[in-house]
Amino acid sequence: MIDKELKRIGDMLNQFYNLELYLNRLITKYFNPEKEVEFFNIMLNTSITSFGAKVKIISNVVEVDKIIIENLHELGRIRNGIAHVAPHLVLVNKGDKKTLTSKISIMKGNGEIVLKDFWEWSKRFDELLDIVVPIIKNKTNSINKEL
Repeated sequence: MIDKELKRIGDMLNQFYNLELYLNRLITKYFNPEKEVEFFNIMLNTSITSFGAKVKIISNVVEVDKIIIENLHELGRIRNGIAHVAPHLVLVNKGDKKTLTSKISIMKGNGEIVLKDFWEWSKRFDELLDIVVPIIKNKTNSINKEL
């Protein structure tokens, strides 16, 4: 059972990486630096500018609904949870029956650690991506048209 979860984690990390590339592209287009490749590859490298910092940049320079910013932060929390904590099996009571289910520990924004159902969290991740990615792409395209 855990093999399916580990494969899904790989898929989710890849999707998050692509999301971060979209954010990098939006920021790069907004600032329109003279040395675009260096800006993109150096300044926006995650070892210099974290995902959270990129979200803050976008929230200050591009008109985006507050809920989209909150969704981006939630995606970051989910990504951190899956990247740093492996899912584990937990025996859960469901009426008269006991079943094994995949759980993952996630730290909420307030620092509280909660145990989440892995597949529900995975579904939430997809829902958030489906909301945010088209908006980020649209914002990037609208900046392209302005230049």
